Amino acid sequence: MYADFIGSAGSIFDLTTPLYPGYFLPLASLGNLAKAVGRGFRDPSNRVIQNHFAKSGNLGEIAAKEEVWEVGAQLVGLSIGVLILDTPGIQSSYLTLTLTWLGVRLLHLWFRYQSLVVLKFRTVRCWT
Repeated sequence: MYADFIGSAGSIFDLTTPLYPGYFLPLASLGNLAKAVGRGFRDPSNRVIQNHFAKSGNLGEIAAKEEVWEVGAQLVGLSIGVLILDTPGIQSSYLTLTLTWLGVRLLHLWFRYQSLVVLKFRTVRCWT
């Protein structure tokens, strides 16, 4: 979940670029950096989750299937995003655009939480 929050922060930097066009490059760079850091946090935890489902030692198969589903979901999300952004009211109002982004992002975080809460691990490793 931390990775998703960091990715959301990166998206916020991207979302502020129209407000400060003179700072486009630094804001877009910070957005990409935050999203890359989020991916860096997400990838190792994804391997643990994939290990959870690899009951018969088929981690490669599980990882391949997960990657295919992820790409498919990204394409569907991109298509829906294009359709939403093609709505004239969203394009003309920055507030509407921001609220739409917030709604979609909160929905994403809720779905992520719902998918993670069902996992059961035998051990929990805490660093102290």
